[in-house]
Amino acid sequence: MATIDRQAATLALAHALAAAGRGLPVFPLSATKLPALRSPHHGEQPPVHCRGACG
Repeated sequence: MATIDRQAATLALAHALAAAGRGLPVFPLSATKLPALRSPHHGEQPPVHCRGACG
């Protein structure tokens, strides 16, 4: 499983570098980073998958 995670991270890095090379803004993230703003659906029962409809 760790190999798949490493491959995914490597692929994500490659995409980020390609985007940066095209002048698009990118910022580093890691698996341990959390968003600065918590999901408005945090703690809802049953878990709700956000569809972006609440704005």
